[in-house]
Amino acid sequence: MIQPYLAGAQQLFDIDYRALSHDERASIASQLREIIRRSLSFYRATASMPDLYGRTSTSPAERARLNKPWMLPRRLWSFLIERNLLRAHNLLLTPAPERRIVLVDYDIVRRGRLYRLIYFGVRWVLFWRDHMLILSLQRS
Repeated sequence: MIQPYLAGAQQLFDIDYRALSHDERASIASQLREIIRRSLSFYRATASMPDLYGRTSTSPAERARLNKPWMLPRRLWSFLIERNLLRAHNLLLTPAPERRIVLVDYDIVRRGRLYRLIYFGVRWVLFWRDHMLILSLQRS
């Protein structure tokens, strides 16, 4: 459910970036770089990061199915390849004139220290990929 003050906002996953003006793409790129910067700053301060990407499950039953051990390859593929900031489910773009990107969900990783270290380390590396995609967005 989307908060009323975000009426008309769209998940970045649903945005057609080709339909946006150059200035709108530049604004989105700038906001995403700031979100990455803040996420890394938050990580340094707390050893945690917000879930910017989000998952695509639509129900508890689907989430339970996706969490089965035999679904691990699919989940890894989604985590490493399919999910990026330009296709995030947890980041919404508000309508004009503001066009702000807003984080609407924050899931805390409640696993052990080693798991969290590896998980956030991989996410840190994936931010470099996201920087390249953001640069590509600006240039296209």
